[in-house]
Amino acid sequence: MRHTELKPNLVVVANGEPAIITKVEAGASIEVQLIDSKKIIIVDIEDLKFLPSKAVSSEEISDQCPVIPDDDGVALEDITVAAERFFVIEQFKSGKISLAEAMKSTHTKKTAFYALVKKYDPSLGASVPSQN
Repeated sequence: MRHTELKPNLVVVANGEPAIITKVEAGASIEVQLIDSKKIIIVDIEDLKFLPSKAVSSEEISDQCPVIPDDDGVALEDITVAAERFFVIEQFKSGKISLAEAMKSTHTKKTAFYALVKKYDPSLGASVPSQN
């Protein structure tokens, strides 16, 4: 399974129409603006289709994209928790929420929360907890 970083201005297909991501919501909801009608809708991540960043051969695409481990063996609940944590850490790092609010939202204590913050990388997206 290929992974795409969800971020504003990414062109996707939503409900069968070309659209631009305007906002990544907590959980699996994505706000998009349909290109033709300019209508803003919220869709589930499962309803999006992703386009390559430029028209190239599939061989060139695999050379450009780093391979990310397949997440087929990871429970949807784990992916959802990771996405929510990513969103909370992003808000915490930008100063939109306090440490106490972030710890409450992620159901962690201070040490565990800072361990998550240390692993946080906005270019990678949400990381799924290891299954040890």
